[in-house]
Amino acid sequence: MGRAPLHTVAEQAHISVMHQLGSSLHMISRYVKKSRSAIRSYSNNLLYYGKKKSTGRPRKITSRDERNIIRVVFNSPKSLNDIHAELNLSVCKQTVHNAITRSGTIVRHNITINHMKRRSQLVHHETLCLLSNSVEWSSAHDEIINKILTWKGTFKTIFYFRIFRLLSRSCLRYTAHPNQGFGTL
Repeated sequence: MGRAPLHTVAEQAHISVMHQLGSSLHMISRYVKKSRSAIRSYSNNLLYYGKKKSTGRPRKITSRDERNIIRVVFNSPKSLNDIHAELNLSVCKQTVHNAITRSGTIVRHNITINHMKRRSQLVHHETLCLLSNSVEWSSAHDEIINKILTWKGTFKTIFYFRIFRLLSRSCLRYTAHPNQGFGTL
């Protein structure tokens, strides 16, 4: 819910006079037609009422635009470009992405160790199938395969796995093609 507008100068004068005369908050609120809490906040802080500055850079998209973005995301899985085009927003894709992540609608679950093992086994199997046709093979590949197979669930294993993928790519550059011979790219 948004903020109510500040009291006008006439309302502030009425509240001040009635407060000095000893009128109750209920009577003042009925006369001025404002809530009792608004009148209480004004009467407690007469000198600094309405002087608070709103700090920080304002948002590029309004709260209504954010609600529309979330509505579009919930209704159908669309890309950021599709959402941007459908709503005619004058902001970049990253701002749309920030609005989606800020809302908390898309939640990715943490990956478990069991899932990590399955993923590494799957990729290990695929890379071995690809490397079986490779011309070059070094002992570094064997060491990396052994480190992947002895899974300990650490980040070091993920690092070795990435090195293995890089090495396998360099090996796959020089594969034997039946019609073209060795060393083709």
